[in-house]
Amino acid sequence: MAVFMKKARFVFRLFFAFVKQHFNLIALGFLVGLATFFSLSTFRKHLPQKKLVKIGIVGQFTAEEPPPEISQLLSRGLTRLLPDGTATGSLALDWEVLDQGKTYKFFLRDDAFWHDGKRVTAKDIAYDFKNALVEPAGDFQVKVSLKEPFSPLPVVLSRPVFRKGNLGNGTYRTKKIERTGRFLRRLDLAPAKEGLASLSFRFYPTEESAKIGFKLGEADILQSMSDPGELANYRGVRIRSEIRQNQYSAIFFNTKKAGLEVKSFRQALAYALKKEKGAIRAITPISGLSWAFNANVKPYEQDLGWAKKMIEKERPTDNIELSVFPSLIPLSNEVVKDWEALGVRTDIKVTNSVPEDFQALLATWEIPPDPDQYSFWHSTQTGNLTGLVNPRIDKLLEEGRKIAERADRRSLYLDFQKFLVEECPAVFLRHPLLYTISREGLPEELDKNLEL
Repeated sequence: MAVFMKKARFVFRLFFAFVKQHFNLIALGFLVGLATFFSLSTFRKHLPQKKLVKIGIVGQFTAEEPPPEISQLLSRGLTRLLPDGTATGSLALDWEVLDQGKTYKFFLRDDAFWHDGKRVTAKDIAYDFKNALVEPAGDFQVKVSLKEPFSPLPVVLSRPVFRKGNLGNGTYRTKKIERTGRFLRRLDLAPAKEGLASLSFRFYPTEESAKIGFKLGEADILQSMSDPGELANYRGVRIRSEIRQNQYSAIFFNTKKAGLEVKSFRQALAYALKKEKGAIRAITPISGLSWAFNANVKPYEQDLGWAKKMIEKERPTDNIELSVFPSLIPLSNEVVKDWEALGVRTDIKVTNSVPEDFQALLATWEIPPDPDQYSFWHSTQTGNLTGLVNPRIDKLLEEGRKIAERADRRSLYLDFQKFLVEECPAVFLRHPLLYTISREGLPEELDKNLEL
């Protein structure tokens, strides 16, 4: 022990002798090191940072058919859509309609490039359409020949185009794909131009699993969530709500079923229901943002007294089975309460897909950007869930997809909405209120720009 203490005193004296002899040099080195540290920290703040944003999405998608909004990041179509559903130029600068609506010519821009650096030309544009021929009419002209006039065509051509090998021309390119079976688990996108964040999309089967992923740090943003749940109370979490005008929740009646074939009974059921106020309210199957929207249809504001009066002479049925998707169960409970106040017993049947056979179905539906709804309401179409047969509505839908002039189309679709709502094959209730959940550290403008 004495030997150890003797050595320690020797080292201690040697150290202080060294410091005393070289004090000025040591002090200068310390100050230079400190100044360098703070200078580099400040400089680093002004350097462009590589950003990676992790986004959580609920649903099952494949690499061949990702969510449409991701496809739009990877590539562009001949056109793009404005908020009101109008088609404007994208890869095509302009177009003309010939042969009474049976031929379209699209004029491509000459400054668009695929991700491999090759210029986009007419021979690259490959849309596989039934009853339509898409072919080059020059290096930068695309001709589309139709068997019958189809006025929604420019809207349809907003769908992104890809070259062989899924090569796109958008602001992002695919970097990495991970699958569970054939479905996407993770999709990483790299920016195709400077200044954009890298994106990593993670896909979850349910909202609950997405929330767990958010807590674990797998996602910085969760989009299109129906309920933020306990995350609303988390510190450092930002919640933003948005009314989705491109969707609506409605009760669809099977007009082939006994009782529900009676229009006055369907109308009574509509009048019995409490409706929300403001922008969240849906009154027709066309978005309130659309250039063809009719705000002057019958609103069916709740009037239980009038509803009872409508069925006091004839009540076609005293019982309805209401099929409902799980996310709409809270809304279905309100429907049950209102219909039972009318004297109509209502049984709930939870479903995860559109039943082949139902009496009434409470579901959320996507609104197409063009007001053409031929496939959903025309009496000849398999997509006509309600089985509605109305020759006047059929004629309006047929003419609406043939006429190119917007003013004339608008007049037809205003009438279509008026007569459809009067027939009441469905009660249009509301647009979904969805939530974006993000971490507070994420710049808000980035959060909004990535909204899907």
